[in-house]
Amino acid sequence: MEQVIVDSAPIFKFPKVIKNFFFHKYRKCLLNIRKHPENTVKELNQCFHGMGEAQQYVAPIVAIESLRNLIESCYGMSTPELSVSSQRKITFVYGKKDIAGLCLPRIRKYKDSRFVELDSLGHCGYFMESKEEYLRELIK
Repeated sequence: MEQVIVDSAPIFKFPKVIKNFFFHKYRKCLLNIRKHPENTVKELNQCFHGMGEAQQYVAPIVAIESLRNLIESCYGMSTPELSVSSQRKITFVYGKKDIAGLCLPRIRKYKDSRFVELDSLGHCGYFMESKEEYLRELIK
């Protein structure tokens, strides 16, 4: 593997009670949009920090098991020791308005990785707003 881009990944390690809280919160959101599809974007924006437009077509078909896997992959992440050569292959990208950026202190231990922090952007904002620039600047 030559390069890894970690874009807006919430790399947290929460206890089971916190993961259950988020699972039930997001499950309720998904059930609400299935029940009231006319409110999909609004409901997703409230639950997923402004991601309604981007997720409006995918969220209604997310299976509950997929939601469980998503919760575990976001909120059950370990941060293993990595060799310097492995760290150099990783670019972490976060917008300064991205709540997932709260994990930055935890992953700054990867001192040889590249960190890109973008002003005024939220979750996955760089890719969604400037796809061409994103690809040009991050894919080497």
